[in-house]
Parts: sequence; structure tokens; C-alpha cells
Amino acid sequence: IQQQDLYTLPYESFLYVEGNLTKNRVVKGANVALGNNCVAFMFDEIRYELNGVEIDRNRNVDITSTLKEKPRYVIFALQTGRKNMPEDISRFDDCKLTNAKLYLNSECYPYDDLNLDFDKNRCAILYDMYARFCKSYYGYEYLEPSLIFTTFVRNGPFVIIDCSRQNESIKSDTVDVRLDFECKENVPANTKAYHLIIHDRVVQYNPLTNVELKIT
Repeated sequence: IQQQDLYTLPYESFLYVEGNLTKNRVVKGANVALGNNCVAFMFDEIRYELNGVEIDRNRNVDITSTLKEKPRYVIFALQTGRKNMPEDISRFDDCKLTNAKLYLNSECYPYDDLNLDFDKNRCAILYDMYARFCKSYYGYEYLEPSLIFTTFVRNGPFVIIDCSRQNESIKSDTVDVRLDFECKENVPANTKAYHLIIHDRVVQYNPLTNVELKIT
């Protein structure tokens, strides 16, 4: 951007990757399918810069995140036996999950237990949390979730905890983040727990000097 009277809207930006998938040899009866977010596994590191100033960076783009501010939403999911295997890595497993709680210092989210039971298909509360997140995060009251309930359960349910409403002590002090979860049975071997924290980042941009400063 050469004109100093123009403003950028980085929150509307996205990364577009285009390519071709080529099979070295044809195997009869075998199909190749790309899972969700497969492109993220192709990168070791990604950096976000404005005018040459690094705003944020992330290593292992596929599974990691870096906490820079107070959490607004926390997404938790379990995945069993899907590393270096011909399995769909975009799907997660319920692992007989019964409850999950997020602790920001001494504050607990959600306050009530989830009381999940996947054997009895009692997991509607997880879908309700997912639907509320879609509306709250994108700011549209009548936004329909991308996944219907059956697809949400089949692709591996995940827990989305809304912790955007915090008291003043959490907003001003250092926050210790702890996530506790309970399962009906022992968690299977080769199971990974994924924990994604969505937080705010405030950037100050001066169009007259083309200087960006990270405030928080």
C-alpha cells in the first residue's frame, strides 16, 4: 500500500492456496481424498506481517497456537491413532468423554457439568455450544452452523467453551489456564488432546507514519 490515506482491514484477510494433487501410480479400487484443513499440515511456520512489522507467528500451523491475550473461546477435542496413518486427520474421537471444564485462575467455565454420554447419544449440549459459538464469534444472530448435528457427532465432537465474559480480576491479572476433562473409560493409547485458544489482539496502525504497534 503506497497511499497513506488508505486503511487496511486485516480481520477480513485470508490465505488462499491453490495446487494440484497428482498420484504417482493408479491403485485399482483406491481413492484419494483431501481432509479438512489439509493445507495447514504442509507448513512448518506462518508469519503475519504488516508493512514489514511482524504481528504474530505460529509454528506447526496444523496443531499449535500461541496465547498472547486473555482467552475468549477455548476449543477442546480428542483424537486417537491418526498420526502417520491412512486415517482422516480432520476427524476427532469422543473417547467416551463425559465432562470438560476450563479454569481461568479460580473461575470455572462452564459452571455446570456437561454430563455427556455418547453411548446414549446424550451430547446435544456440545452442539448447542458449537451453534452459540458460530453466532457469537461471527456476530450474526441468525447464522446457521456449518455442521448439522449428525455430521457434528460423526466427524468427532469437540467442546467449545465461551469464556468471553470475565470478571475484572481476570482481565487485569496474569491468567493461569487449566483444562480438566473426564471420560467414562480410560483414554485409549495414542490419543492426543488438542486445545485451541482464541484470543484478542489489538494493533495500533498510524497511516501517516506507516508504523504498526502491537498493543496487546
